[in-house]
Amino acid sequence: MLIYVIKNFEPFDNGDRRYVGLQFDYDAWFIGYLKSILRQARDDVVYEGPRRKNVGGWIAAEQAWFVHADVWDYVRYELIQNGHHITVEGDTHV
Repeated sequence: MLIYVIKNFEPFDNGDRRYVGLQFDYDAWFIGYLKSILRQARDDVVYEGPRRKNVGGWIAAEQAWFVHADVWDYVRYELIQNGHHITVEGDTHV
């Protein structure tokens, strides 16, 4: 799966800019897989500050998934380790 990363993603009006956006072609299996990674990340990552209930999800208005920066390294690692390709707008390396 080819996954596009949106840098400086601001899906909410709460002033928190620590998100990345993900866009990819629709695939029901992959969406389930991404949700399982997000659940694992929520439970396994050590946070700076209080533990987050929602570390990622779908935002229909943006037509993109959001991933909080606290868990992005975990999610990115899992995706790459399982053969998915990540590309960042304007970058050649993620």
